[in-house]
Amino acid sequence: MIEIVLQSIVLLGVLYLALFKSYFKEKGKNIATLEDIGKITTSVESIKAQLKFALEAKLSFRAEEHSALVDYYSKYYRWLSALMIAHFARVEYEQIDQLDGIRNTSDALTFKYNIRFVSIKLPASNR
Repeated sequence: MIEIVLQSIVLLGVLYLALFKSYFKEKGKNIATLEDIGKITTSVESIKAQLKFALEAKLSFRAEEHSALVDYYSKYYRWLSALMIAHFARVEYEQIDQLDGIRNTSDALTFKYNIRFVSIKLPASNR
């Protein structure tokens, strides 16, 4: 009877070593691989999100820069054309109001031009 119990224990031991040990070892490798894949996937998704945010910020900055330059040059050309179409030769002293109107228009356009020029040179945090 003791001999049968010992043979059963030895048989179970051999089966464990032959079958179950390799099964559990492979199962452990699979679980470790799944955990590693999860960590790698999390890292990749985090990097993707950071790159997407950086790209959107850069595109937003470029769009803002383009808009500021268009606005700057439109104000510059309005100011320049206002100066070019002003005819001072035909204005006589009695028509001082006409000169004041030309000067006021020129001053207003110069002010808008200068404000746009300063805002372009300042960093975005100081606007």
